[in-house]
Amino acid sequence: MDKLLDYFPLNFTLQDRKNSSLLVHMLVNPTWALSIFSALLVGLSGVLPIFYGNLIYSKHISSVLSFAVGCLLGDVFFHLLPEVWLGSASSSSSGWILLGVVVFFVIEKIMKHTEQGQEKPKDGSGRDRNVSKITGYLNLLANCIDNFAHGLTIAASYLVSPWVGIITTIAILCHEIPHEVGDFAVLISSGFNLWSAAKAQFLTSFGGLIGVLVGLINHHCTNSVTWILAFTAGGFLYLALGSILPTISKIHAPRESVATLLFLIAGVGSMGAVTVFEHKACEGLTIV
Repeated sequence: MDKLLDYFPLNFTLQDRKNSSLLVHMLVNPTWALSIFSALLVGLSGVLPIFYGNLIYSKHISSVLSFAVGCLLGDVFFHLLPEVWLGSASSSSSGWILLGVVVFFVIEKIMKHTEQGQEKPKDGSGRDRNVSKITGYLNLLANCIDNFAHGLTIAASYLVSPWVGIITTIAILCHEIPHEVGDFAVLISSGFNLWSAAKAQFLTSFGGLIGVLVGLINHHCTNSVTWILAFTAGGFLYLALGSILPTISKIHAPRESVATLLFLIAGVGSMGAVTVFEHKACEGLTIV
């Protein structure tokens, strides 16, 4: 691997960049190639639930929605906010978090006018939806912004070294996989079927690819990750507490209520476990 990296220079001279196209530069420079591959890998993790979706989403949608709320809250408090607070002053980051909540609230209110006067909509299986279609679209918007931030993070890590980039990609994948299970539940409950949910998730993955390209072309853009993560955290908070949780709270049957609580805890716990793994991986990285 070291010989390969020596053979392909990581930094091109100004004359080299003038004489070669951007595409050739992307293919020859391992930093670009590895960054783009990692972004695509993270993006494709969003369609994994399609392979087992019928097993869990058809009969246990309420429980998986609870898991989605847990994943959103766990992602915010265990992953996004700690990174935000490490990278900026708490006052400025709090403003971006609040802005995320307000923006998603305003978008939902505006979009709800398009659903007024329509008959009660159905989900992808023909049943009454558990959550509004708007919630599904807001979830896609939040994921797109989150993927863009991931792309900037991946680009910044590979600019440090290939090993740092690989560790960063693995850490992102670990917290994205359980998160995507919840995202699929939100989309299906809001009216998407499995295939349309997979296509929508795949489209949001381009946010990560754009983030990588922006981060590699303009290294200074990686400094924007902090406020993007803060804004995304505000969006996730609104989705979890303002859009999805009120729907789950309408469940009154004792057995279903206990199940939703357990799945919510499981969602939070899964993101907590991933955070522990990320910290262990970072400790191992510093030792190496």
